[in-house]
Amino acid sequence: LIYRNSGGSNVFTVNQSGSAVASADMRAPFFYDSDNTGYYGNFAGASNINSMQMAGTLSLFAGYYEGSILFGSEPTWRCGIRQHDDGDAELRIWAKNANGMIFLATGYDGEPSSIARPTNGIAIQNNNVGIGNFSSSDPSYDLHVADGGIGYATASWRAPIFYDSDDTTYY
Repeated sequence: LIYRNSGGSNVFTVNQSGSAVASADMRAPFFYDSDNTGYYGNFAGASNINSMQMAGTLSLFAGYYEGSILFGSEPTWRCGIRQHDDGDAELRIWAKNANGMIFLATGYDGEPSSIARPTNGIAIQNNNVGIGNFSSSDPSYDLHVADGGIGYATASWRAPIFYDSDDTTYY
């Protein structure tokens, strides 16, 4: 099936295998997946897409100074990344549940099939910050600052001088 303009050029073609090609654009309020109409694109509203792989840049905007990525649909366990600017340009990485953990990890590919937690990097949980080696069964951080400000290390702490925080005449 071929539609031509008055100059004889093809403007819309549907070939024998069902592929449609337009020389300009194609428009519709919704584009549905022909295999499963539960998946659709409504580009001015909400879309339902199973997964997406991008070869270029992903830019998210929710106003001039806002942008968020939310992970998970269960409100209790939701986590995300949010950019917010109220004069100081913040980047917030958060886990809603107080028992959740935030990892900044190395040596971890993050693939969904990789159920194990990362084992090296920075972990934050319940106002505790750990740096170094960690696991779900033995959080043996190389450096650990616990809730309340107590610090621990698996090796020595070094500085030219240490002062008493209550009285700096003692060191």
